[in-house]
Amino acid sequence: MSFGLQKTRQRLDEFERQFGMSSEEFERRLNAGELDETVAFTDWRMELGMARLLAEQYQTLQEAQMG
Repeated sequence: MSFGLQKTRQRLDEFERQFGMSSEEFERRLNAGELDETVAFTDWRMELGMARLLAEQYQTLQEAQMG
């Protein structure tokens, strides 16, 4: 699972470099309607969702192993 999270973070870094803004700024601007929905932005938004899901699952797994 950590490999999947690492790959997703790499993709987010690529988007941030390509578009010159952090993922947080991208998400804020997209939600505020400041950015048009493009294929690339849809991909970026999906990667953000995947990163959150994988991080949550990884944390849950870590907690289960400790408990």
